[in-house]
Amino acid sequence: MDQKELYIDWRLLKEFVKQIYLKMGLPSEDAETGADSLVWANLRGVDSHGVLRLQWFVHMVDNGQLNPRPNMKVLKETPAILFVDGDRGLGAVAATFAMKRAMEKAKGVGIGWVLLTNSATPLAIGYYNSSC
Repeated sequence: MDQKELYIDWRLLKEFVKQIYLKMGLPSEDAETGADSLVWANLRGVDSHGVLRLQWFVHMVDNGQLNPRPNMKVLKETPAILFVDGDRGLGAVAATFAMKRAMEKAKGVGIGWVLLTNSATPLAIGYYNSSC
């Protein structure tokens, strides 16, 4: 049997993913970040880190492993280093929070390091270099 490829406009796919995240209870901005990161991976041909992971995240919310509304906290901080607790949040959201804080540190002292704990996997790490 021949398999046919299905092409979907990335903007429609991103909106679809965002709507699922909203139904999971994520705030709008977090749903946007999560959707953007998954579609970003697919657009670069890294499908293993893209939209196919959405079902996994839905399951994690359903069984209480993923907190759709995390209260992320900086546990420890120096002028150049952060230790962030992601409060079991979506990895894309926690990693974006952590990366933005690390970039602020780098502007101040020339380098910013962050250790992120207690979050789902952020998946496509390159996304955080290009989007923050």
